[in-house]
Amino acid sequence: MCTQVNADDFQTVHHEMGHIEYFMQYRHLANLFRDGANAAFHEAVGDTVALSVATTRHLYDVHLSDVDPDTMSPGNSDSQFTSDDLDDSDF
Repeated sequence: MCTQVNADDFQTVHHEMGHIEYFMQYRHLANLFRDGANAAFHEAVGDTVALSVATTRHLYDVHLSDVDPDTMSPGNSDSQFTSDDLDDSDF
């Protein structure tokens, strides 16, 4: 996978890492069980990891954002955070 330093690839890499972590949890099981529960569930695991790394809290904690979520107003939520905010970050 070729990546660039931008928000889309940041989330894509974490989505793929979600799949890897999911597979690693099954590595000790018999071959019959290694495929996992369901392809849609697999995607949901990847999406959950990808969405969790794009939260204001996580980006602040890993020093990719200067926006302190503890100082945000109650009406300002993670849903208002856009990938454009991350595109200007150097990581």
